[in-house]
Amino acid sequence: GASFAAGLTLVPLARNARFSGRPGFARALAEIALLAARNGGGLVLEGQALRELAALALVTGEDAAALDLARQALEVAETLDRPLGLNADRLADLEVLVGGCLLVDD
Repeated sequence: GASFAAGLTLVPLARNARFSGRPGFARALAEIALLAARNGGGLVLEGQALRELAALALVTGEDAAALDLARQALEVAETLDRPLGLNADRLADLEVLVGGCLLVDD
């Protein structure tokens, strides 16, 4: 329904904001998308929002949060026939994100 459509719009906007150097705005958009997903938007949208939040956390130096969010996104992906509705390149990006977090020294 409406939550799914709104969320599908918000995740790419969040990604664009992240690439434009506006992580605060990007996080707000991704969090709204996650809320929409959890209020009936579905698992694909939830996984995409979690993936974007993980990427944002990594960009802003929140390595522990990035790892947690990436793991949540992977858990969602494991429940779907098509992981996060993504192609293999995007799934590989998520796996690299998790790997990058794992390489961070505490």
